[in-house]
Amino acid sequence: SGIWNNRMSHGFRGISVCPALGGPVFLIRNTCWDIVGRTNDAGSMHKMGDTAEGGPVYVYHESVHGAYGTDAEGPAQTNSGLTRIIARNNAWHVDRYVIEFYDDPGTLSFDYNCLFTTDSDNLGRFVKWNNTVYGSFSSYTSGTGQEAHGQSHNMEILDWQGPTTGNFALKAGSTLINAGQAIPGINSGLEDPAWNYAGSAPDIGAVETGGCPHAAIREDISP
Repeated sequence: SGIWNNRMSHGFRGISVCPALGGPVFLIRNTCWDIVGRTNDAGSMHKMGDTAEGGPVYVYHESVHGAYGTDAEGPAQTNSGLTRIIARNNAWHVDRYVIEFYDDPGTLSFDYNCLFTTDSDNLGRFVKWNNTVYGSFSSYTSGTGQEAHGQSHNMEILDWQGPTTGNFALKAGSTLINAGQAIPGINSGLEDPAWNYAGSAPDIGAVETGGCPHAAIREDISP
């Protein structure tokens, strides 16, 4: 099954794969901005868990912006049991944990993503992985072996043209351009050439510079 090319804003959760029974499940080129948390309960792009025997879940080419002070996360585990998750070419800019997993994610594979948090409470919350808190991108990568080709910087300022209104097109000179991984059937080797990557490699995020149609052409899903 697949969930692709959707635009979401001003919600508590983006997409739930909790559970993801009967997989594989593909989440492709979805965008979300202004995720809004609730009192003592962070909002997130993905609700995950309760899937120890389901999945796998493939997360490709997302652009997510959780504005400062919104208590927003990227993929977040809410129920016990993580299925296999493969994440590539995603851009997650949030306000709390970029990733929050408290079970052992030994079968997960995250790479070629750009991860950033403003962490408004200044608690050093970058990633929670197997219930271990990593306060920086470097400690996360060295401690888990993930994101060998990943990046971490403020995408709101450096990369996106207008993330607060859902415009995730990349600025000229963005380091996300041509920085992703080529994935057959997702961004290369497709019958419709408009969906293949346009440069020397795919861009990180939902919008391919000079090429791929993207979620900006779709109707918003918002309250």
